[in-house]
Amino acid sequence: MKSKKAKKPNRLLWFAGTEYTKRFAKQINLKVFDGVSDKLKPPYIVLCNHGSVQDYKISCQVLRKLRPVHVTAHNQFFGREKIMRMCGAVPTRQFSADISLVKNIKSILDQKGVFVIYPEAAVSIDGANRKIHSNIAKLIKMFKLPVTVINIKGAFISKPRWNEVQQKTDRTEAHFEVLFNKKEVESKSADEIYEGIVAGLNHNVWDWQKESGVRILSDGFLEKAENLLYQCPNCLTEFKMRGSGNVIRCEACGSKWRMSELGEFEIEVKSEGRSLVGEVSNEYPKNVFEWMEFQRAQIKERLKKGEYNFSVGVRLEVSEGFAKYKPTGEGVLSQTNEGLRYRGVKVKRYERVSETSDNAEHLHLRANEVHTSGASKKEKVKSEDKSLVSEEKNNGEKIELFFSADKTADCLMSKYNAEIPAEDCNYRFVMKEVNASAKICLGVYECWNSANRKEE
Repeated sequence: MKSKKAKKPNRLLWFAGTEYTKRFAKQINLKVFDGVSDKLKPPYIVLCNHGSVQDYKISCQVLRKLRPVHVTAHNQFFGREKIMRMCGAVPTRQFSADISLVKNIKSILDQKGVFVIYPEAAVSIDGANRKIHSNIAKLIKMFKLPVTVINIKGAFISKPRWNEVQQKTDRTEAHFEVLFNKKEVESKSADEIYEGIVAGLNHNVWDWQKESGVRILSDGFLEKAENLLYQCPNCLTEFKMRGSGNVIRCEACGSKWRMSELGEFEIEVKSEGRSLVGEVSNEYPKNVFEWMEFQRAQIKERLKKGEYNFSVGVRLEVSEGFAKYKPTGEGVLSQTNEGLRYRGVKVKRYERVSETSDNAEHLHLRANEVHTSGASKKEKVKSEDKSLVSEEKNNGEKIELFFSADKTADCLMSKYNAEIPAEDCNYRFVMKEVNASAKICLGVYECWNSANRKEE
C-alpha cells in the first residue's frame, strides 16, 4: 500500500465535527477532567484506552481546540479513504510494524501538532483493557516529547460490543492527564515507560461502575448479547443464549441472568431441582468480563487436552488495499489447536453484494498459506497474490486458506466482527449458521498462547 503524508484535519470539517461531538458529549453525559491544557502546549503525543468504537468522538471533544491527527485502523478506510484523510486520520495495520506510521507521527509533531494513538490497537471486547504491545514505549523514546493520556471511563457500557443502540447511563468520564514530561521520557527506560503507560490507561468498566455507582438506565442493554456471551455457564451449551431487554437466557436449560443497573448479573438458575433467584452468586459470572473469562477457560481446557475443534459455514469476501469487500465464495471455517483453516469454492457471482452484509457477522483474517486447486493441478501461492482476487481465473475453483496458530496472535472484534489485519489482501468470513465470531476471536488468542508455550 502506498504511503501518503499525514495532514491535520481540514478546518471546515473539523469545525463541523466538533459541533457534532458537542452534541454527542451531552448525549452520553460526558464529564471531562482536564489536567493538561493549562500545563502543556503542543507538540505532544496523546495515548487513549479503547473501550468503545466511539472513543474517537470523546477524544475529539477533549482535544477540540487542537485539531489532532488520529491513528486509525486501516479497515476503517475501506471505501472512504479520501474523507478519512481529510478528517485527520492516518491508517495503520494493527499488531504489525508500520514504518509509514512513524514517519507520519514525526511529520505532525514537527508541525507542532498533536498525534493520538490507541496502544491497545483494538476496541475492548469485554470492558477491560486489551494487552498493550511493548513497542509503544520504544516509539515514545524515539520522539523524546511529552506524553499525555486520555483514560476514558464508562464508554463500553454506553455502546456495548453486542448492541448497535446507544445506551443511557449516568455519565461517561474522560481523564486527560500528563503521563511523562520531556525530561522523564528522556531519562526513563523503555520498560519504565511501558509500565507507566499500562498503569495510565488501566480501566475495567465493571469495577469502575461498581466503585463510582454509575448506573445503566436503558431497558435493552442485553439485546443481542448472545453475539458475545455465547456459552451457558450453567449447562455449558453453546449458541443457545438469547439476550432480550436486560436479561440473557439459555434456551437449552432455561437459566436466566438479569443485569442490574450497576452491571452485575442477578441469576435465576434452574438445575437439578434447585433455584437461585435474584442473587449474585460466586458460582456464576458476576459481570460480562467474568463471563468472557469463563468462556476463555473452556477453550483453554480443551486446548490442553488437544481436543479443540470448531467449524462453521461461512461466505468468503475479499478486499485489496482500501477497496470494499467483494463476495468471492463460500465454504467451511474450522478452528483447531493448529490454527484456522478455510476450505471452500470461489464463485463468480452472488445475489447479495458486500455492502449489504455489513450487519452480518463476519471475520477478517490474513492467511499464512493459501492453496488454490483447479481441475488438474494444485499450487501454492502467496496470500497477497493478485490472482486470488481474479474472478475469471478462480471461478469455481477450490481454495484452502490456513492461519497458523503460532503466527496468528490476536484478533479484532466489533459488534459481530472479528479481524486479523492483512497486508494488501484481506479475507472476511461472513458467518452463515451461528454467531461464532466471539468464539473464534477468543480461540485465536488462546491457540496462539498454547502454540507458543509448546515451543518454549
